[in-house]
Amino acid sequence: MAVNIQHRRGTAAQWTSANTVLLVGEIGVETDTGQFKIGDGSTAWASLGYSGGGEPAITSAEKTYTIPGTLTTGVGVLRMYFTRSATITNIWASVATAPTGASLIFDVNKNGTTIFTNQSNRPTIPISGFVDISAIPDVVSFTSGDYITVDVDQIGSTVAGDSAVIAIEYEETVP
Repeated sequence: MAVNIQHRRGTAAQWTSANTVLLVGEIGVETDTGQFKIGDGSTAWASLGYSGGGEPAITSAEKTYTIPGTLTTGVGVLRMYFTRSATITNIWASVATAPTGASLIFDVNKNGTTIFTNQSNRPTIPISGFVDISAIPDVVSFTSGDYITVDVDQIGSTVAGDSAVIAIEYEETVP
């Protein structure tokens, strides 16, 4: 049986109350800033992460997409929206069945335009290969509301390739 654990939580204004005491080792979350606090048994506590001063925290994330079954070419096969500013750090692709006869090529677009202005940098799984682990795009910056789509530009000519996974690794700024 799964057990859900909920930590103490509240807004920054609520945490400034003299009555807010976190027990030693108790974890609290400031819901409006995302700041974590660890209690020391008094109204003081240690803070982890972004606390509203200095630079915002940068978090790394990865969005993974799966295209099941035998691959076919297509535009905008997958779509993801950004809710914060982000910088793409890497894109990788893999398949369960390797393409033969031709390489498998994907493209990634920002708001409908490729982020690989140098088309030879697109995620490409070679003939009889299963993975491309490092495709660094030319356009890497995104803001809240921007979206990414993934295209399948080329499939294997003898065996298309099967069950693709596309992962977009990025860092986002957490306010």
